[in-house]
Amino acid sequence: MIDYIRNAGFSVATLVTIAWLALTPSLAAYETIEVNGTRLSYIEEGEGKPVLFVPPAIADLRIWEAQRRAVAPHYRFVSYTQRYYGNAPWPDNGEGFSAASHAADLAALIEALDLAPAHLVGWSYSGEVITLMGLKHPELVRSMVLFEPAIPSLIADLDAALPALKERGEMFAPAIAAVDAGDLERAVRLFLEAVFKLPPGGFDSMPAELRQMWLEQGRTIPAAMAAPKPAITCEYLGAIPYPTLILQGEETHAFYSLVAETMAGCLPGSERQLIGNANHGGPMLNGDAVNAAILDFLEQH
Repeated sequence: MIDYIRNAGFSVATLVTIAWLALTPSLAAYETIEVNGTRLSYIEEGEGKPVLFVPPAIADLRIWEAQRRAVAPHYRFVSYTQRYYGNAPWPDNGEGFSAASHAADLAALIEALDLAPAHLVGWSYSGEVITLMGLKHPELVRSMVLFEPAIPSLIADLDAALPALKERGEMFAPAIAAVDAGDLERAVRLFLEAVFKLPPGGFDSMPAELRQMWLEQGRTIPAAMAAPKPAITCEYLGAIPYPTLILQGEETHAFYSLVAETMAGCLPGSERQLIGNANHGGPMLNGDAVNAAILDFLEQH
C-alpha cells in the first residue's frame, strides 16, 4: 500500500489520512432515526453551527471519518447513511432509489435533527442530492460545499462535453458489464479502480475496512443505474441564494472537471478551488487539503 501511494504521487500524510478508517466503529455503533418510513444511521459530534456530510455513491457515513476528525472540534458535525446504503435491510426492493428520494430524506433529516439552516457537504453523487434538495428547500441550507458533484444533466447539451462523456462511458463500461453479468463484487472493484485511477487490482491494496464498506454497497448499483436522473440545469442553479464552494481534484477525470467548471459558472457568487495531488477520491486520498478548504470556507460563511 505504501508503494502504491508513493507511486501514485501521494504523500506519506495521505497514508495516514486513509489509515484512520481502520479505527472507525461499525455501523451498529451509530444512532438511528426514522425518516420518511425508513431508519437512517447517523453520527453527531461537536457543538456550534451544524455541518452535514452526505456520502457519495457506493459508500456510507464511514467515508467521512477524516472530515469528522477535522470538523467536529469546531462545528456540530453530522453525517448519515443514505437510504439503501449501509448494511441494514431495505424498506422495499429498491424501486424507490432515486436522487429525488434521497433529497427528500435529506430535507426530512435536517428538520428531524433541528439542523436548519445547515452547511451541507457532498461528494460526487451526493452533490446531485444536495443540489436537488437545496433547489426545493433553500431555507434549510446555510451553504454548500461540493467535491466534484456528479450532475450529468448540467453538461448534457454542451458540445464540449462529448469527449468527457465518451471518456466516462469508456471508464465505466467494464463495471457495467460486470453488473449485467450479475457480478456485483467485481462491479464495485472496477467502479472504484476507475474513478480513483487505481491500477488493475488496486482495490485490493486499500485497507480491509474500506474494502468491506464498499463491497457492502454493491447491491445498490443496479438500483442506482435504473434510477431516474434529475434534470438539473444551469438556469435552475441561478436561483440558488446561498454561498457555494466547488472543489475539484487537479488530477481528476474530464467529466468531473467539466461538471465542476460548468456548475461554478452557473452558480452566482460561487467559488471553485483546485485540490492538488487529488483525483475523484480527494476527500479520502488528500483529506488534509480538502479539510483545510472546507474549514476555511465555513469560517468565511
